[in-house]
Amino acid sequence: MRKITSLLIFLLIASNAYGGNSDFRDVSWGMSRVEVLAAEKIKPLKVTDEYISYKVNFFGEKIFLLYEFVLNNLLSARYVYENPDMGNVQKIFEVLEKKYVKKESSENINFFENEKTLIKVEYNENYLKIYYKSKEIDKIDKKYNEKIKDDEKKYLLSIF
Repeated sequence: MRKITSLLIFLLIASNAYGGNSDFRDVSWGMSRVEVLAAEKIKPLKVTDEYISYKVNFFGEKIFLLYEFVLNNLLSARYVYENPDMGNVQKIFEVLEKKYVKKESSENINFFENEKTLIKVEYNENYLKIYYKSKEIDKIDKKYNEKIKDDEKKYLLSIF
C-alpha cells in the first residue's frame, strides 16, 4: 500500500511539474535529455550529449526539430523548414503574435518573447527557422562558459 501511495504522490508531483506548464511543445526548459526523450514519444534521428534531433509533422509538413542542452538541461529548441509553404508561414506568424510579445524585426528576422523564452524567426523563400531559447538556462550557459574560459586562462598561466 505504501508503494502505491508513494507512486501516486510521485505521479502527482511529476504531472504538476511538467503537465500543462510546458515552455515548448510538451517540454519545459531545464529538462534532462531523458525527460525530453520521454516527452516527445517519437523516435529521434540522433541523440548526443548536447543535442537531440527529430523529423516531425508540423502544419502538415515534415520539418527538422533540434533540442540543445547545456549541462544536461534543455537550453533551446528550433524548427527548420526547407522550402516552407507560404500559407503555413503566415499561420505560424499569427500563432507567434498571439502567444508572444513581438519585439524588434527586420525584413527577414523577427523576435518574440515571453517571461521565460526568447524566439528568433528567420525567413526567406528557401527556409524558415524558428529558434526558441530559455532565458534562465541561457544565463547558466553563459556563466558556465565564462568559468571554462577563466579555468583555461588559469591553466595557461600556470604552464608559463
